Amino acid sequence: ALKNLVQTSQDDLQLMDRNIKAGIQRLKNFQTPEGAISMWPGEYSYYSEWCTNYAGHFLIEAQKKGYELPIGFLPQWKKFQKKRALEWTANDNTSNDAVQAYRLYTLALAGIPELGAMNRLKEMLSISLTSKWILAGAYILAGQLAVATSIVNNLGSNVVYKAGYYSQINYGSHTRDKAMILEVMAQLGDLQKALPLAKELSAKLS
Repeated sequence: ALKNLVQTSQDDLQLMDRNIKAGIQRLKNFQTPEGAISMWPGEYSYYSEWCTNYAGHFLIEAQKKGYELPIGFLPQWKKFQKKRALEWTANDNTSNDAVQAYRLYTLALAGIPELGAMNRLKEMLSISLTSKWILAGAYILAGQLAVATSIVNNLGSNVVYKAGYYSQINYGSHTRDKAMILEVMAQLGDLQKALPLAKELSAKLS
Protein backbone atom coordinates (compact mmCIF):
# COMPACT_ATOMS: atom_id res chain seq x y z
CA ALA A 1 0.00 0.00 0.00
CA LEU A 2 2.98 2.29 0.52
CA LYS A 3 3.45 2.84 -3.20
CA ASN A 4 -0.04 4.35 -3.31
CA LEU A 5 0.94 6.96 -0.71
CA VAL A 6 4.44 8.09 -1.70
CA GLN A 7 6.51 8.36 -4.85
CA THR A 8 8.67 5.27 -5.22
CA SER A 9 11.36 4.31 -7.71
CA GLN A 10 11.59 0.93 -9.42
CA ASP A 11 14.45 0.01 -7.09
CA ASP A 12 12.29 0.91 -4.08
CA LEU A 13 9.45 -1.25 -5.39
CA GLN A 14 11.77 -4.21 -5.89
CA LEU A 15 13.17 -3.79 -2.38
CA MET A 16 9.62 -3.68 -0.94
CA ASP A 17 8.74 -6.83 -2.85
CA ARG A 18 11.80 -8.68 -1.52
CA ASN A 19 11.09 -7.52 2.03
CA ILE A 20 7.46 -8.65 1.87
CA LYS A 21 8.45 -12.08 0.55
CA ALA A 22 11.13 -12.42 3.22
CA GLY A 23 8.68 -11.36 5.94
CA ILE A 24 6.12 -13.92 4.79
CA GLN A 25 8.67 -16.73 4.86
CA ARG A 26 10.06 -15.66 8.25
CA LEU A 27 6.63 -15.62 9.87
CA LYS A 28 6.14 -19.34 9.36
CA ASN A 29 8.94 -19.91 11.93
CA PHE A 30 6.83 -18.08 14.53
CA GLN A 31 3.60 -20.03 14.09
CA THR A 32 2.69 -22.43 16.89
CA PRO A 33 1.10 -25.82 16.10
CA GLU A 34 -2.32 -24.43 17.04
CA GLY A 35 -1.98 -21.57 14.57
CA ALA A 36 -1.07 -18.59 16.78
CA ILE A 37 2.06 -16.45 16.45
CA SER A 38 4.77 -16.55 19.10
CA MET A 39 7.20 -13.81 20.12
CA TRP A 40 10.25 -15.83 19.07
CA PRO A 41 10.99 -18.40 16.33
CA GLY A 42 10.23 -21.92 17.49
CA GLU A 43 8.70 -20.76 20.79
CA TYR A 44 5.57 -22.94 21.00
CA SER A 45 4.83 -22.65 24.72
CA TYR A 46 3.72 -19.01 24.55
CA TYR A 47 1.95 -16.97 21.89
CA SER A 48 1.17 -13.28 21.55
CA GLU A 49 -2.40 -12.26 20.76
CA TRP A 50 -1.28 -8.94 19.29
CA CYS A 51 1.41 -10.58 17.15
CA THR A 52 -1.16 -13.11 15.98
CA ASN A 53 -3.50 -10.29 14.93
CA TYR A 54 -0.79 -8.25 13.23
CA ALA A 55 0.73 -11.21 11.38
CA GLY A 56 -2.64 -12.43 10.15
CA HIS A 57 -3.63 -8.96 8.96
CA PHE A 58 -0.34 -8.66 7.06
CA LEU A 59 -0.69 -12.08 5.44
CA ILE A 60 -4.30 -11.53 4.39
CA GLU A 61 -3.37 -8.25 2.70
CA ALA A 62 -0.29 -9.85 1.12
CA GLN A 63 -2.39 -12.69 -0.28
CA LYS A 64 -4.82 -10.17 -1.76
CA LYS A 65 -1.85 -8.57 -3.55
CA GLY A 66 -0.93 -11.90 -5.08
CA TYR A 67 1.83 -13.05 -2.74
CA GLU A 68 2.15 -16.79 -2.09
CA LEU A 69 1.77 -17.85 1.54
CA PRO A 70 3.27 -20.92 3.24
CA ILE A 71 0.99 -23.92 2.77
CA GLY A 72 -1.44 -24.34 5.66
CA PHE A 73 -0.38 -21.14 7.44
CA LEU A 74 -3.56 -19.12 6.98
CA PRO A 75 -6.05 -22.00 7.56
CA GLN A 76 -4.37 -22.78 10.90
CA TRP A 77 -4.33 -19.08 11.82
CA LYS A 78 -8.05 -18.76 11.00
CA LYS A 79 -8.84 -21.81 13.13
CA PHE A 80 -6.98 -20.34 16.11
CA GLN A 81 -8.50 -16.87 15.72
CA LYS A 82 -12.01 -18.25 15.56
CA LYS A 83 -11.47 -20.45 18.62
CA ARG A 84 -9.94 -17.60 20.63
CA ALA A 85 -12.68 -15.16 19.58
CA LEU A 86 -15.34 -17.52 20.90
CA GLU A 87 -13.46 -18.15 24.16
CA TRP A 88 -12.81 -14.50 25.00
CA THR A 89 -14.77 -12.79 27.78
CA ALA A 90 -14.58 -9.37 29.43
CA ASN A 91 -13.03 -11.08 32.47
CA ASP A 92 -10.14 -12.43 30.40
CA ASN A 93 -7.26 -10.54 31.97
CA THR A 94 -4.66 -11.88 29.55
CA SER A 95 -5.87 -9.34 26.97
CA ASN A 96 -8.11 -6.32 26.64
CA ASP A 97 -11.17 -5.53 24.54
CA ALA A 98 -9.05 -3.91 21.81
CA VAL A 99 -7.24 -7.16 21.05
CA GLN A 100 -10.61 -8.94 20.79
CA ALA A 101 -12.04 -6.23 18.53
CA TYR A 102 -8.97 -6.43 16.30
CA ARG A 103 -9.17 -10.24 16.28
CA LEU A 104 -12.78 -9.98 15.08
CA TYR A 105 -11.71 -7.46 12.46
CA THR A 106 -9.06 -9.82 11.09
CA LEU A 107 -11.58 -12.67 10.92
CA ALA A 108 -13.99 -10.46 8.97
CA LEU A 109 -11.12 -9.37 6.71
CA ALA A 110 -10.36 -13.05 6.09
CA GLY A 111 -13.98 -13.54 4.98
CA ILE A 112 -15.12 -15.51 8.04
CA PRO A 113 -16.74 -12.96 10.38
CA GLU A 114 -17.63 -14.33 13.82
CA LEU A 115 -20.94 -12.51 14.24
CA GLY A 116 -21.85 -14.06 17.59
CA ALA A 117 -18.66 -12.80 19.23
CA MET A 118 -19.04 -9.44 17.46
CA ASN A 119 -22.54 -9.02 18.84
CA ARG A 120 -21.43 -9.90 22.35
CA LEU A 121 -18.63 -7.35 22.26
CA LYS A 122 -21.00 -4.73 20.88
CA GLU A 123 -23.28 -5.15 23.89
CA MET A 124 -20.45 -4.47 26.34
CA LEU A 125 -20.90 -0.86 27.42
CA SER A 126 -17.44 -0.42 28.89
CA ILE A 127 -15.29 -1.15 25.83
CA SER A 128 -12.88 1.55 24.68
CA LEU A 129 -13.47 4.08 21.93
CA THR A 130 -10.79 2.43 19.81
CA SER A 131 -12.45 -0.97 20.22
CA LYS A 132 -15.79 0.46 19.10
CA TRP A 133 -14.24 1.81 15.91
CA ILE A 134 -12.40 -1.44 15.16
CA LEU A 135 -15.55 -3.46 15.84
CA ALA A 136 -17.47 -1.18 13.48
CA GLY A 137 -14.86 -1.98 10.84
CA ALA A 138 -15.52 -5.69 11.36
CA TYR A 139 -19.24 -5.13 10.79
CA ILE A 140 -18.49 -3.19 7.59
CA LEU A 141 -16.38 -6.08 6.29
CA ALA A 142 -19.19 -8.46 7.27
CA GLY A 143 -21.61 -6.44 5.12
CA GLN A 144 -23.54 -4.90 8.02
CA LEU A 145 -23.07 -1.21 7.35
CA ALA A 146 -26.11 -0.09 9.35
CA VAL A 147 -24.80 -1.80 12.49
CA ALA A 148 -21.37 -0.28 11.97
CA THR A 149 -22.85 3.19 11.57
CA SER A 150 -24.91 2.83 14.75
CA ILE A 151 -21.77 1.91 16.72
CA VAL A 152 -19.72 4.94 15.68
CA ASN A 153 -22.56 7.45 15.56
CA ASN A 154 -21.36 10.57 17.43
CA LEU A 155 -18.04 8.91 18.34
CA GLY A 156 -14.93 11.05 18.18
CA SER A 157 -11.33 10.00 17.57
CA ASN A 158 -9.69 11.35 20.73
CA VAL A 159 -8.36 8.02 21.98
CA VAL A 160 -6.95 7.44 25.44
CA TYR A 161 -4.25 4.85 24.98
CA LYS A 162 -3.66 2.52 27.91
CA ALA A 163 -1.20 -0.27 28.46
CA GLY A 164 -2.98 -3.56 28.93
CA TYR A 165 -2.04 -6.73 30.79
CA TYR A 166 1.58 -7.86 30.29
CA SER A 167 2.63 -4.38 29.08
CA GLN A 168 0.53 -4.36 25.91
CA ILE A 169 1.87 -0.84 25.30
CA ASN A 170 4.72 -2.55 23.44
CA TYR A 171 2.25 -3.42 20.70
CA GLY A 172 0.58 -0.09 20.04
CA SER A 173 0.30 3.66 20.54
CA HIS A 174 -2.04 6.60 20.10
CA THR A 175 -0.89 6.71 16.48
CA ARG A 176 -1.74 3.02 15.95
CA ASP A 177 -5.20 3.48 17.41
CA LYS A 178 -5.92 6.61 15.38
CA ALA A 179 -4.73 4.90 12.19
CA MET A 180 -7.23 2.09 12.83
CA ILE A 181 -9.99 4.66 13.36
CA LEU A 182 -9.00 6.43 10.14
CA GLU A 183 -9.23 3.15 8.23
CA VAL A 184 -12.81 2.63 9.40
CA MET A 185 -13.75 6.24 8.64
CA ALA A 186 -12.48 5.69 5.10
CA GLN A 187 -14.50 2.47 4.82
CA LEU A 188 -17.58 4.42 5.90
CA GLY A 189 -16.84 7.13 3.35
CA ASP A 190 -16.90 9.76 6.11
CA LEU A 191 -14.35 12.07 4.48
CA GLN A 192 -15.35 15.07 6.58
CA LYS A 193 -14.16 13.31 9.74
CA ALA A 194 -11.36 11.40 8.04
CA LEU A 195 -9.51 14.35 6.49
CA PRO A 196 -8.46 16.13 9.73
CA LEU A 197 -7.36 12.81 11.23
CA ALA A 198 -5.42 11.92 8.08
CA LYS A 199 -3.61 15.28 8.26
CA GLU A 200 -2.84 14.75 11.94
CA LEU A 201 -1.37 11.29 11.31
CA SER A 202 0.54 12.50 8.27
CA ALA A 203 2.21 15.20 10.37
CA LYS A 204 3.18 12.65 13.05
CA LEU A 205 4.55 10.16 10.57
CA SER A 206 6.55 12.87 8.84
